[in-house]
Amino acid sequence: MNFETILLNKLKNLQVQYAVDSLRSTGDKSEFDFGYRAGCFAGIEKSIDCLLKLLDEQRNGEPDL
Repeated sequence: MNFETILLNKLKNLQVQYAVDSLRSTGDKSEFDFGYRAGCFAGIEKSIDCLLKLLDEQRNGEPDL
């Protein structure tokens, strides 16, 4: 397995574990807490999207921005 695949799998596993932990949490159930957790989840998703875009650009020979 190459480094890119390992990194992508780690990010996806982190995202899943964060979602499960957030649902199991008995902490604050305020709107702020929901927004914070949703933002963290979205941040991991953005990292995954960025990694996939960079890998696609590298494979297709797109110039760096």
